Amino acid sequence: MSVVKGNEWTFNQVAEMYDKWRPAYVPELYEDIFAYKSIDKASHVLEIGIGTGQATLPFLNTGCHLTAVELGDRLAKIAGEKFHEYPEFKIAVMPFQDYRCADNTFDLIYSASAFHWIPEQIGYGKVYKMLKLGGVFARFACHPWFDTNGQEELAAAIYRVYRKFVPEAKASSEYGEEDARRRADIAAKYGFADIQYKLYYRTQVYSSEEVYKADFHRK
Repeated sequence: MSVVKGNEWTFNQVAEMYDKWRPAYVPELYEDIFAYKSIDKASHVLEIGIGTGQATLPFLNTGCHLTAVELGDRLAKIAGEKFHEYPEFKIAVMPFQDYRCADNTFDLIYSASAFHWIPEQIGYGKVYKMLKLGGVFARFACHPWFDTNGQEELAAAIYRVYRKFVPEAKASSEYGEEDARRRADIAAKYGFADIQYKLYYRTQVYSSEEVYKADFHRK
């Protein structure tokens, strides 16, 4: 069994809060994936790092056989409760490094904001073997960029907290075209072909008052 150390355990300790605040993904992302690779009731799909299911429902709605691998037991429990009505859905609670299946098993494998926790050589190499001929790997993630215009004082206060508790953290910067290209090109080292990437943009606004009332107010 793999020994997993690091911040990948953090989300499991706050699974309910993670489920509430973790952003979902834009519909255009799924439209592009399904336009590239058709998925239906005969398809076998693997999700690496389901979390609490932020990226899962569009795949389940195709009727496919979906297996999810999740390291965190609390996260997996929430995801299992959400999707218990889907008969072709199952979760394996373990690190992806420990998950075993026959080669050439899946038509599509995807990972949403989770694949960076897996050592590159292990992750890509394993995914490549698990895919059927003509199978597709979709790796995608949220890359938040905090617009500090007009909120410089608040941003400075937030970064002071980061420097105290996560000294290696850097100030937020926009994830751009070159970042996406470099990440996509990693797959070429492991035999993948026809590698494509795309950026999707959206703005999400959080109210500090709502967050305080929802999660931090104590009577």
